[in-house]
Amino acid sequence: MNALLNLPIYLQPTRRLTLVVAERYEHQHITELIATISLRGPLYVLAGSDWLPSYGLTRLIRHRTHEVRQTLKHVRMARAFTCYQLLDLIANIRPDEEPLLILDFLNTFQNDDIPLPVRFRVLRQCCEHLQRLAFRKPVVIFVQGLKTENDDAFLSFLQQSADEVLHIEGEPERVCQPTLF
Repeated sequence: MNALLNLPIYLQPTRRLTLVVAERYEHQHITELIATISLRGPLYVLAGSDWLPSYGLTRLIRHRTHEVRQTLKHVRMARAFTCYQLLDLIANIRPDEEPLLILDFLNTFQNDDIPLPVRFRVLRQCCEHLQRLAFRKPVVIFVQGLKTENDDAFLSFLQQSADEVLHIEGEPERVCQPTLF
């Protein structure tokens, strides 16, 4: 069983800020997690990149229930393409009991057109809002595939803000060797 399915948000609705750091992109496992949570009730998914599960999510839900449309209505999704949009979306989230998943959180902070001190200020503000939200609801932040040298500094700040940090190691790539005979 994948470690993502063992997250506190899946096992029980705990009010805390959980940071999940994955070496590689875990889109399939994240889609499975979203499907599992949506079968239990409402969920808000916020993406810091252009990837959001759609077809895969629908397919997984269809395999688990006949109430596909009703289950998909439980999932609210939004995308942020800049750190400013991410801050605005996080600042305006209702402090209800609905779990919050943020995918590819650091992706919006990789824009070199925005000065680095400004990106850190926006990150600090995002973390303050997320900590406030974590008093009322489970909040899970996914950070995947770190690329730039600034990612380590951003990640360090996120780790200090989180109540719990989980590191997910990607499964080793399978190498197929053809048989000769």
